[in-house]
Amino acid sequence: MADTRPSTFTRRFRACASGVAAIEMAMVLPVLLIAYFGLVDLANAISASRRVTTAASTMADLVTQASNPSTSRAELQGFFQAASSIMSPFSTSGLAVELYGYRLSSNVVSQTWRHTNGVACPQGARPVNLELVRQLATETNDVIVARVCYTVAPIIGYVIEANINLSDQMALRPRYTSRIACSDC
Repeated sequence: MADTRPSTFTRRFRACASGVAAIEMAMVLPVLLIAYFGLVDLANAISASRRVTTAASTMADLVTQASNPSTSRAELQGFFQAASSIMSPFSTSGLAVELYGYRLSSNVVSQTWRHTNGVACPQGARPVNLELVRQLATETNDVIVARVCYTVAPIIGYVIEANINLSDQMALRPRYTSRIACSDC
């Protein structure tokens, strides 16, 4: 009869637990790293989204605070610097800021002027909400719309593979004058 008991080597191999932790770590570490960097990308996207909203609100607020019924490209360029500061520490190379002046006449909303910082919003960005403009406008006052678009590039492309396009817009009435025109826009 043959001996069916395990050999001494086999018994020692089964009893040895010194490599189990290394094997478990090799299996769990990639998952933990992907989760960690995914959370970093998500936190950056949320932070950028909040900054885009703040920039849109600030841009509309700055334009509508004008006591003069006319603004200029130079004044609006100064406002664009404020938007860049709001987006800090994010890069402003993909930051698109658009300012619009709308007027209601005979229940028709028409764009009276437009000025941008030279960067266009991506194709998929929401257009200006003209229904909101129609609700805010009257025959005697203008509506200023600020639209801000920003593209967030993930730190690593394993978790979130594509860029995230963010956009927000704010529509406000002028505060100290009923109309705001841009003479050289």
